[in-house]
Amino acid sequence: MVTSEDQGCERDEQGRILPGNTANSKGRPKQDHSITDVIRTMMDSKPDVKKALGQTVIKMALGERDEDGKVTVKPDLFAIKLIWAYLDGKPTQALGITTTNSGVEELARAMMGLNADDSDANEGTEEEST
Repeated sequence: MVTSEDQGCERDEQGRILPGNTANSKGRPKQDHSITDVIRTMMDSKPDVKKALGQTVIKMALGERDEDGKVTVKPDLFAIKLIWAYLDGKPTQALGITTTNSGVEELARAMMGLNADDSDANEGTEEEST
């Protein structure tokens, strides 16, 4: 058993770390603030900016018309999706992927470059010599 002086962990003769030891005793380094954290802090400290941004996004989503009813800003589908994503959260979706043994076998043959009639692809069978 060897103790690594620079890392403070016990290792075996091949240099592998022994169970119950770690080479990273201080743990994962702290991350810097993300852009989301910075924006959230700014929005919390400036509610008037938060309100103005919200109104701008809503205006983009709905579009604008002048007094004559003419469209001055077209509704923006992306802004609508953004609002829904933040209000309700994105919906979960099931992938609905199913497979059969034959599908798996086809995939395996394709990955190995074999045709369906190649005898090497038939599992558990050997070629008969005549």
